[in-house]
Amino acid sequence: MIIFKSADSFLERHFNNLTRQFNLYSADTNKNFITINLIMKNDQLIFSVVDENIKFNLPLNFDEFFSFLKNKLINTFLTIENIKFYPFKNLIIYNDLSFYLKDIHNIIFSNLILDIDQGINKTDLYKILWPQDKDISINKLDTHLTNLKNQIYDNLKLQLQVNSKNNLLKLTIN
Repeated sequence: MIIFKSADSFLERHFNNLTRQFNLYSADTNKNFITINLIMKNDQLIFSVVDENIKFNLPLNFDEFFSFLKNKLINTFLTIENIKFYPFKNLIIYNDLSFYLKDIHNIIFSNLILDIDQGINKTDLYKILWPQDKDISINKLDTHLTNLKNQIYDNLKLQLQVNSKNNLLKLTIN
């Protein structure tokens, strides 16, 4: 859910591999919460995020880099229909109420948000959640979806609807 972009394919590939190791990536590079552009200039590596450029001297100190990355991710949020969602904190804020999602519910909610316009294929979402499962049990996914909707309603009084049509899940927020 984070993507690195660079004119230098080596840099881009290796930084994106880092995100895969920490499960911070999306299979679809067009659907991410944060894009970080990498620019190599002289003896510096510049990380360009939104309206901010952070410069690191080379060789890169990974402690400094991970501190920067953690700060960026923790502060990343998006607002949808009066909902403030912090995907890397597992946090939803609505009407001055806040609720921390469990990891599996955060993955579900994040993917529903990333695919809010087109919807996400149920089987694809299942494979994101449980990549090691050999047999797909859509009932397992449906149970987690129901639990997610109930917990959000119980804690935030926010009603979510997840519609399923032609194996596509679409989030609707009331």
